[in-house]
Amino acid sequence: MTSPPQRCQRFQGLFYLKSKGPREVCRRLQELCRGWLEPQRRSKEQVLELVVLEQFLAILPPGMQSWEWGRSVETCAEAVALAEGIQLGQGEGDHLLVKAFVSP
Repeated sequence: MTSPPQRCQRFQGLFYLKSKGPREVCRRLQELCRGWLEPQRRSKEQVLELVVLEQFLAILPPGMQSWEWGRSVETCAEAVALAEGIQLGQGEGDHLLVKAFVSP
């Protein structure tokens, strides 16, 4: 079984294949999105938290994206607190790598 971060990567990593056509590509995106967000198992708030957390992590400055936090981040509030701690306590040469997972 794949983890939520792996399912998110599959969703985000899908490329448009001309040979497949727009209808098939859109159907595949919907399938991958459902697999990542699991709307049948999560509340609307949990789905929203996962989408916002993923986007927050994606737009962090490059220097913050590759520093190893050494733990999974489950909420936006936790990601923000850790990012602020890194920003305040680390030099510019340090990096940040985040593993995100929102519990069902």
